[in-house]
Amino acid sequence: MTVKQESALAALFAASEPSRGNNVVRLAGSGASHVYCVHAGDGAVSQYRALARQLAPAATVYGITAFDLQARVLPVPYLRAIAAGYVDQVRQVQRSGPYHLAGWSSGGLLAYEMACQLAGQGEQVGSVTALDTWPPQPEPWRRYDTVGASEWTATERTAQWHFFLGKLLPQFHTLEVADRSHRFWQAFGTLSEQGKRDAVLALGRDIPGAMQLTSSDLAYIFEVVLMQASALASYQPSAYDGVVDVYVTDFESRAARTLAYWRSVPAAAIVSRQLPGDHTAVIELPGVAEVASSILTRVRAASATATPGLVSAQGL
Repeated sequence: MTVKQESALAALFAASEPSRGNNVVRLAGSGASHVYCVHAGDGAVSQYRALARQLAPAATVYGITAFDLQARVLPVPYLRAIAAGYVDQVRQVQRSGPYHLAGWSSGGLLAYEMACQLAGQGEQVGSVTALDTWPPQPEPWRRYDTVGASEWTATERTAQWHFFLGKLLPQFHTLEVADRSHRFWQAFGTLSEQGKRDAVLALGRDIPGAMQLTSSDLAYIFEVVLMQASALASYQPSAYDGVVDVYVTDFESRAARTLAYWRSVPAAAIVSRQLPGDHTAVIELPGVAEVASSILTRVRAASATATPGLVSAQGL
């Protein structure tokens, strides 16, 4: 295994950062205004470190992760229900608005739906920012909540694990094992569920600095990621009487299609900007500095118009 492969595989086990006891975790800052960054398809919030540093100390930045290894409750595969659970947790941290929400990749749709629900509860949404959030796409297997664990075909289950590794490991496509003709996948379909988890864990074993997940941790994280993907694929955006800041890149020539999708969303207004670079250009320097500046402009504007004493928060 090459050094590049070892580094990439280590990221798989470091990226998930599951919380223990709550999906809302504090990332940085101590400002009176709060910004909530919602996980993408991999369920993690580690991608927001650069954005959090840019926003702090002007704001307190929280991440909303998909994982709670303490309760181990699986999400229902409906995006509105997932967003409702996150809204409840956010309101335990911050009882009233203005609320500022952001999401990278599929996290942008969760942030948008949370904004819809908060507005529907009569709360002020100061900003919602979608960071290179592509249109939802169905996955090549039956809807995840309609099939029992023992009812998947070997082809479907292998495709799910391949998808899972691609979500949890941004560099997955650069590895030899990403090729479905690789010997790893040739034997994978014949393994039991426990055998599949053991094979995946073996990829990261003995890698210095890698997070050591247990088999049960991996089983839970796998189910959460697949449930989230199912929820995303069937989502139809709610109406939102507010502005959505949409950042796009032209990674894989997706910019035009992404902008067309967001312009079809039933929001009051879409403010779009395009940044050069790949899918991560909106969450890494130098592009993330522009994103943070835009969010902070919204934060200051919302703070100027908020009723004094409206925001009340409790620490996590």
